[in-house]
Amino acid sequence: MPQAKYKLCLLIDDNYIDNMINRKIIENEFFAEKVIVKESAEEAIEELKSEQYQPDVIFLDVRMPQMNAFEFLKEYEKLKINPDHPPMIYILTSSLDPFDHRKVMESRYVTQFLYKPLTHQKLEEINL
Repeated sequence: MPQAKYKLCLLIDDNYIDNMINRKIIENEFFAEKVIVKESAEEAIEELKSEQYQPDVIFLDVRMPQMNAFEFLKEYEKLKINPDHPPMIYILTSSLDPFDHRKVMESRYVTQFLYKPLTHQKLEEINL
C-alpha cells in the first residue's frame, strides 16, 4: 500500500453526497491516512477548539447553512493553531460567484480555491 501524503484531512461540507464522493477520492488517492467529515462548519470549529486533533489539510465548502466559509474563517482565526504546522485550507465549492472567490481569497488562511468535484488531478496539484 502506498504511503499517504498527509496524516489527517478535514472535509467540511453540508452535502452528504459530495462528502461521500470526496472522501472516497481522498482515500483512493492515498492523499491522507485519515479523513474526518463534518457536515457543518460549527461542528468543525467545535472539534478544532477541543484540540483533539489538528488536520494537515482542510477542504471547506463556501455556502453552508448556519455558518458559511467566511464565518468559519473568522472563527478559525480565534483558534490556537500550531503556527509551525498550520493546516492548508482549500476552498472546495461549486459556487461560481466571483464575490465568493475574491472574499475567501482575502483570508490569509486560505491556500487555494478549488471547484468541485475533487479529482485525482486536483489532489496531485496540491502535492506539487
